[in-house]
Amino acid sequence: MQTQPDFETVYRDTDYRVFTAAHPDVRVLTIDRPSPALATWMQQHAAATAAFITACNPLSAVLPDAANAERMAGLRAALGAAGIRWLPAEGRARSGSHVEPSLLALGLDLQGAQALMRRYEQHAFLWIEADGAPRLIWTEGLPPRR
Repeated sequence: MQTQPDFETVYRDTDYRVFTAAHPDVRVLTIDRPSPALATWMQQHAAATAAFITACNPLSAVLPDAANAERMAGLRAALGAAGIRWLPAEGRARSGSHVEPSLLALGLDLQGAQALMRRYEQHAFLWIEADGAPRLIWTEGLPPRR
């Protein structure tokens, strides 16, 4: 019998990469590890908060690439409609077993991040405040993790 992964361990064993040529020192984020470069970059862009989010693989059910691409297009459109700036990003398992397209949404508030992650059925996301330390936040109002 195959056991389900411990979701917190899975999230913590992931590198969160942000793609921006102008600020290469911001590129890899780690949960609970402050990123002075990210904090400075957020301050320069007048963003007191940010969220590292995805729309891929709802409720941890792996979808085909095309379905995930469609979901990510919807997430980008939702952020754009709300006037939220974002950068392309990805979550990459340190084991190399998994890569998930993501976004770093600048200036998104916590309530808005929770609402988007419920809409896209994501168990968790990273929340970043002025100190630049990504924190793992569990999405409220979803079915229990299995």
